[in-house]
Amino acid sequence: MTTSATSGLRPIKKRPAEQLTADELRRLITTGQLPPGSRITEASVAQQFDVSRGTLRAALQQLSQEGLIVLTPYTGWTVMSIQPQDLWELFTLRAALESMAGKLAIEKLTPEGAQALEDTFEQLLVARHKGEPDDVVVDRDFNIHKMIVELAGHRRLREHYRMVEQQIRLFVASTYVDMKDPNTTLDSHGAIVQAIVQKDVALATHLLEEHSIGEGKRVFKLLSMVLNENTPTL
Repeated sequence: MTTSATSGLRPIKKRPAEQLTADELRRLITTGQLPPGSRITEASVAQQFDVSRGTLRAALQQLSQEGLIVLTPYTGWTVMSIQPQDLWELFTLRAALESMAGKLAIEKLTPEGAQALEDTFEQLLVARHKGEPDDVVVDRDFNIHKMIVELAGHRRLREHYRMVEQQIRLFVASTYVDMKDPNTTLDSHGAIVQAIVQKDVALATHLLEEHSIGEGKRVFKLLSMVLNENTPTL
């Protein structure tokens, strides 16, 4: 690991050191600063983060549970490698989770929840119109989907979505090319938000599934080109 990680860490106050360590490692992975396949050497990383080996191992175990890193015997910790089958599974699972979240969110939607969702979409609009960096736009994009999951009020759904989200972020960061038409992206999110606010269950669930599969196909195509191999149909 050559990237210095200590500069981005905040003072440890109310949060455990292992959580701060996990958060910083997750950020480095999901933004592509630690690309798939990168080896994570415990001694080096613990020194750079200025934490104990025990603290680092606790953080690594958490990221392992999220599917971002793997422990290989006689090799050590490495960032999850990109495989087409994994990508296919993640985006089809995301489509199912988000469709369910949209339906539940509509069932429980309050005026306050509707406003929060519209505000989150507005933040994406602002980021796009200001020409913010890709990672900022991706964050605003994901925030809309996370808000829908929050509005569903389903704890286990939220926990599973968080795991899927982190792994998808890894794929997006690793293959990201700003090839999408910004207007198309905004239109698709705007349509999803409006369908939920208007409590149109059939349309909302359809748009959420269509969006997830469409985004999956985009990343899938890029990954296939990179690996130059036959992949299953998404």
